Amino acid sequence: MTAKTIIDTALSYLYTYDNGTNEVVFNDRYYGKHVAGDSYPWCCAFVWCIFNECGASDLFYDGKKTAYCPTVHEWGKKNNLIVPTSEGQYGDIVLFDWNGDGVADHIGLIISRNGNGTYETIEGNTASYNYTNGGYVLKMTRYYSSIIAIIRPQYDSVNTDMKTSKFVIDVSQHQGTINWNTVKDKIDGAIIRCGYGDDLPEQDDTQPLGVRKTRNSLRRLSLFVRNDRSTGKIGTCSCSPANKRAQI
Repeated sequence: MTAKTIIDTALSYLYTYDNGTNEVVFNDRYYGKHVAGDSYPWCCAFVWCIFNECGASDLFYDGKKTAYCPTVHEWGKKNNLIVPTSEGQYGDIVLFDWNGDGVADHIGLIISRNGNGTYETIEGNTASYNYTNGGYVLKMTRYYSSIIAIIRPQYDSVNTDMKTSKFVIDVSQHQGTINWNTVKDKIDGAIIRCGYGDDLPEQDDTQPLGVRKTRNSLRRLSLFVRNDRSTGKIGTCSCSPANKRAQI
């Protein structure tokens, strides 16, 4: 079983909704009957169902049933499956502690590790207005600080499916001064303007020189160039008139 199979299956249920009553297919599958009501929150049942549907029940709680997040947490610790909260990978199980009391409140699966201290996840029974009992299957952005544990299932092969997103800001329309020393540790790249014109030497400005000097002082910051009229290339990436934005 691969992480890609698990994540693709989870994503196939994106935007599933429980009508505000916990009346959802994941609960029906987990409990083996139709259920609804406040007694049936289903974030953990969602994750259990994904592994079960993929024929990989043994990778989640050793094939047993639980709809209780703290139980999953204890299972991960007991089996030495916990990895540092900053080292999550595509397909990992992630547990959240919203109030910092040391008890897992919610569960999901990691899609990607972003470059700004967050993960993109897919979760059941969540929403922006209620993280733990929101009623939807959604992709969410979660900070490391909200995570109590990350559990790495023992997939068949080394995980090569990890998608590491980049956090890039577009300052191509900004007319003021940017303090790069302030932002450099928070971003992975920037889209900047090289200049406008008809790709004629006499219309060139000095911005590219300034960009190169800036890049040398930004450590791991890559610069991506947006150029409205002509093909431009600076740093690690180029853009074209047809695209008008750097490809990341």
